[in-house]
Amino acid sequence: MKILKSNLKLISLCFHGSKPWVICTFLNILINPIRNLMIDVLLIGTIYNMIGQGRPFETIIPFFIVLILFYLMTIFFEGFLNAKIEPAGSIKIRKHIDRILCENAAAVDLAMFDNAKFYEENIFSVENYTNIAKNAVENTASFFAYLLGGLFSIGLIVGIEPFMAGFILLSVLFSMIISGRKKKLNLAYTKQRASLQTRENYVHRVFYGKEYAKEFRSYPQLVEMNLSLFSKVEDENLKLTNSFGRKNFVCDLLSIINSRVLMYWLVMLLMVLVIHFRGDVEPGSLLIVTVSIATAALLIGAITNTIPEMANLRRYQENFDRFLSYSKKRRARMGKIQVTNIDSICFDHVCFTYPGEKHPVLLDISFTVAPGEHLVIVGLNGSGKSSIVKLLLGFYQPDSGSILINGIDIQKLDLDSYFSTVACVFQDVIPYALPVVNNITASEEACDSDKMQQVLKDTCLVEALDKNTLQSELTKEFSSDGAVLSGGTMQKVALARALYRKASMLVLDEMTSAIDPETELQIMDVIERAGKDRIVVQISHKLSCVKKGSKILYLEDGHIAEAGTHRELLEKKGKYYELFSHQAEKFKLEKMKNKLREEVWS
Repeated sequence: MKILKSNLKLISLCFHGSKPWVICTFLNILINPIRNLMIDVLLIGTIYNMIGQGRPFETIIPFFIVLILFYLMTIFFEGFLNAKIEPAGSIKIRKHIDRILCENAAAVDLAMFDNAKFYEENIFSVENYTNIAKNAVENTASFFAYLLGGLFSIGLIVGIEPFMAGFILLSVLFSMIISGRKKKLNLAYTKQRASLQTRENYVHRVFYGKEYAKEFRSYPQLVEMNLSLFSKVEDENLKLTNSFGRKNFVCDLLSIINSRVLMYWLVMLLMVLVIHFRGDVEPGSLLIVTVSIATAALLIGAITNTIPEMANLRRYQENFDRFLSYSKKRRARMGKIQVTNIDSICFDHVCFTYPGEKHPVLLDISFTVAPGEHLVIVGLNGSGKSSIVKLLLGFYQPDSGSILINGIDIQKLDLDSYFSTVACVFQDVIPYALPVVNNITASEEACDSDKMQQVLKDTCLVEALDKNTLQSELTKEFSSDGAVLSGGTMQKVALARALYRKASMLVLDEMTSAIDPETELQIMDVIERAGKDRIVVQISHKLSCVKKGSKILYLEDGHIAEAGTHRELLEKKGKYYELFSHQAEKFKLEKMKNKLREEVWS
């Protein structure tokens, strides 16, 4: 029952996507065995009996015509289904299922994307999910079709020779035992296959991903090393497949013995003995029993193979439900308090450890920020800077301590309303296959032209983006004329998006890493003006961006090692002073090199 219930859930997904496809597919599959039995068994057997009884040929013709018409109608229906309903239905089902998956993927906690188990358990269940759901429809329909066809065949056999019922029942019970064993084998194989699938996905991502292409060409050894990983994964895959293949072979062999020997040849031998000792079986009845035995044997074998397939689909359905539950849990945990403006931020003795990790990345972090203040967080790689931003945005929850927004714990806030008051610029800027103007407004609504022009001016994009380019799509996935912008220009687009949104807080995570120094200084002046009535939280490795911060936190090993203004921290001559001095020395050397180049080329 659990298997059937899981498959019915998948069928429901298809039904909401395309009712005509589900209904017509069920009808077509259910009709097939009945149609074949009626034509191949009942029609021919009845005609043989009529001829044997000496009936006039005229009495046979109407019966023959009705069945032929029925056969032609079902063939026409099957052709219409394959040519018209199937292609359109598949698209509608994919649209319905993918929309559900995409909406939930966008609402899943960010923490789940750092969780390897999340991928192992779920990523293979959402890929090709349309085909999986459609398989549930076809397998369930086939199961009932085989069952009805088998019962119809058995009814024909038992109607002529009742004593055959015992042998048929024995074969059915044996078939159920084999089916249960195959179901357990398939479930175990699927679970072990999941971890291998994660590794295969990595290999495919590396070889086909644009972000790896340049390094592969620069470092050919990386190609060989990753090909070795590919071979290792495939060897493990082969070993696993061979192991389960041997066990499945035994089950398949027993299934063949059951359907071909016990159900077919043994029952056929008994029929020969009946004919020999009784001698009163009509030719048509003999044909009906003979073909029905063969048909019943095939259908029982088909049921044996279909049940494990349905059980395997149950695994996918459970993963699908689990995937949807992640976003539901996030919504259930989300608070109800609406946020319209951010007046204060307070980290109060916050400690944090990433899920699945043993060591904390943040220890006893405390600070406050108010509108008009510009908080800059600096430190070496791995010191915990980005982790503070992730906590501030509600992507993770602290282990201890509290994060207060307007004096209210962030976990009590409605995060959707909170996000509407925040504008973020992350280091890894992703272009969306939308017009440039929509990449900036992050909205389908008509943009404010004056506001757009000011934002473009503030982010030094006026020359890079003219009016025509603003309406061009980014990337070439949906348009061959799509614009492809450099990394620095894309960072400006992301900053323009943040400034276009009238947010209470700007969160800037290494926002100028790909921008030249001159433009960087211009943008920092814009940030300074924009931050007069807003909270600004910035992460940067470039201390040239940090000077104007009203508060600076220097992080080391997850804790605040130093705090103060730029001048105060320089006067302390501590860690911040060492980092700033080192960067200042590098900047002087670079400036001297540039000057020397100019003299050489002048």
